[in-house]
Amino acid sequence: LNFCFWPLEGYEYEHLAGGLKHVAVTSPQMLDAKALASLTAPTLEKWLLSEFAPKGKTVKCSIPSLTERVRLVREVGHVLIENFKGKASNLIRAANGSASRLAALVAQFFPGFRDHCIYRGMQVSFFKRAQIFVGDIYGAFEGKGLGALKGVGDLTCFADYRVPQLLYHLKILKYAKPLREAVDNKRPIAAGSEEEVAIRASTILAVEMMRGMLAKAGKNVTAVQLDWCLWESGEADLEKLQPHHRTLTIYY
Repeated sequence: LNFCFWPLEGYEYEHLAGGLKHVAVTSPQMLDAKALASLTAPTLEKWLLSEFAPKGKTVKCSIPSLTERVRLVREVGHVLIENFKGKASNLIRAANGSASRLAALVAQFFPGFRDHCIYRGMQVSFFKRAQIFVGDIYGAFEGKGLGALKGVGDLTCFADYRVPQLLYHLKILKYAKPLREAVDNKRPIAAGSEEEVAIRASTILAVEMMRGMLAKAGKNVTAVQLDWCLWESGEADLEKLQPHHRTLTIYY
């Protein structure tokens, strides 16, 4: 569900997270694999808009790509039932404590997480949501229990909108004039286009270069930690940033 909110102005990750947390607290049975496998569009939209509307009021708007979101949630339910006895915890345990193995399992079993494209004849994989799932499990459990995952340092940053937006603002990323004008004027950039792939790949490379500079200064951080830091910084200064690139996709 954590992808492509920008078509609905003002909708942010906090609204998604808040809506799902409300469901988890008030109706946890609705997040069981069986329930997810038969989730309806009206129910999902109600969840996702619950924290977006002012308290006590309803909003007349629609969640972007609702049909795709419903399909992907149902996919999660079906795959968990068919392969992991209906439990996400069994998926995590199947990785045997390996962060990279868990990301690979997610991409292997859940087609909606296979974040890849063809760039100049080469297959390029980003696996943003598969990796952020691993990072979130690791962070939520503070590296203990289900979150005791080794090799988190092998993950890349999560190439989406906010981090490249911040890096662009800081002039760490520089765009050629046509791309700069498209981004600044909020013109859509096609998923899988050279421009979109370049933005995402350059973001990962920039974060790795930053890690290297920090390591030379005696500060060793993972790409996941640095991503969290950059993302939070971008969120805090959101009103000061230039627009982020606009790509309609299910991958981020």
